[in-house]
Amino acid sequence: MKNRPLLLLLIILIFCGCRRTVPGDRSARGSLENEKGDCLPATIKGKWYSGVAPDADTNYVAIGVNVTRAGSYRIISNVQNGVQFADSGIFSATGLQTVRLKASGVFTNPASTFFSIGFDNSMCGFSIDVGDLPLADNSW
Repeated sequence: MKNRPLLLLLIILIFCGCRRTVPGDRSARGSLENEKGDCLPATIKGKWYSGVAPDADTNYVAIGVNVTRAGSYRIISNVQNGVQFADSGIFSATGLQTVRLKASGVFTNPASTFFSIGFDNSMCGFSIDVGDLPLADNSW
């Protein structure tokens, strides 16, 4: 019975000291579309070959994002033909921003391949023409 006040104090300290804080939503907001509702252009960089892992420095897709609220973002595509595109980071300003989507995986077939991407409530896409790996010319 003598420990009852000490136990009550300990319980109060635990509940008051361990308050769960839920941070505000820090996600960026915006669109992959212009004011007319058309998708902002995607610029395909590099050469893409079946059976070859893309180089992140030379092979990427640059997309436009119309940012209306700065914050963290993650843009990811669907997986097509063995490859997926993604990027994440923080938009520190609003307005038109450019994001470099980097590929992961290896294209399995030479073909024109369409990828869908989404940001906030907008959906757009882009196509990549994947070629056969050129054969080395060993004729001398």
